[in-house]
Amino acid sequence: MEFLRQSSPEDREDLHQSLSDYDADERTPERNKPNTDGGVTPLEKRPGLMWWIRLVAGILLVVVIAAFVWRQRDQIIRLSDMDFRFFLAVLPLLALRLSLMKHRWGYTLREVGRVQASSRQVWRSLFGSITLGLITPGRIGELVMGIFFPHEDFWNVNSASIIDKGFGHLIAYVIGAITLLVLGLELLPISGATRVIFYVLMGVILALILVFVYDPAIFAKLLKRVSRIFPGKIRQALEPLTRQLTDLNPVQVGALLLMSLAIKLIVYLEMYLLLRTFGPAPFVRGFLAFGAAQMVARTLPLTFANLGIQEGSRILFFNLIGVSSAITLNASLLLFGINVLLPGIVGYRFIPVRKGARKGAEEE
Repeated sequence: MEFLRQSSPEDREDLHQSLSDYDADERTPERNKPNTDGGVTPLEKRPGLMWWIRLVAGILLVVVIAAFVWRQRDQIIRLSDMDFRFFLAVLPLLALRLSLMKHRWGYTLREVGRVQASSRQVWRSLFGSITLGLITPGRIGELVMGIFFPHEDFWNVNSASIIDKGFGHLIAYVIGAITLLVLGLELLPISGATRVIFYVLMGVILALILVFVYDPAIFAKLLKRVSRIFPGKIRQALEPLTRQLTDLNPVQVGALLLMSLAIKLIVYLEMYLLLRTFGPAPFVRGFLAFGAAQMVARTLPLTFANLGIQEGSRILFFNLIGVSSAITLNASLLLFGINVLLPGIVGYRFIPVRKGARKGAEEE
């Protein structure tokens, strides 16, 4: 106190300002503080880690490609029996689907994540995420988009990617629940109490989706309460997701739903054309089988890139409408190769590796 009485008014003012700045900094939430670590993501803070991730990704990519080719060895239909007119019609649909996916991801980044990214960044992160999804069970690697934006908040970008992919899952479950209800009335071998339970389950799924579409903030509040049981770092990672869900407005929800629906319809058109490449297939009933199979495959994310799960579910439901297993398997594997494997190979080169990471890995 004696020091304060003897100090000049200017010194006291400087001291007061310093204390005010310190207090403001301490009260600033972590997510609002400026990035002072040079834009390094959590995965990049350990030298060499990203290099090892890319190495493992490359190895697993080769394994997936080998498994993809191996699965076709017995069921593959001869090229002379294929109608390439239908196959060539799939290629422009692939370009349209990728363009819509890029537009949806860019829209989600800009409007939901509040991240300003160039078109080049959006494309690179989209292809890179497909690669990461290709080598992870249930394609969960597609959600780790933060590694492609080193100068943005890692968890904020990851949260935006969860919302981006989440709307795709929403549409898949809506279509799947409706098609399963229709197929259940006509084709599925269920009756009695099992049929009642099945209808109730599908109804609950549709109701939950409608509640989310009506007010995503309800799920944000639920997520915030559930996150309290987790450690502090996990709660901190979930904060951007709860914030983004709370801030979602009807225009954003509608735009994401429409883009996701368009993407799913294009995927079915691709599947139908590939089925016609190998043989006859019904269009409307084929959509019912495809929607039901897609829901089952998304509910059982047990294998890398859902290999085997997707083919098995499609064979099951397309058999119910009279499409042979050989035609369904060939079309399904070819769809996987076009929509997932090919973009995944392209995206491998976009998985980020820090300069000097190889050297750091060797030193470890």
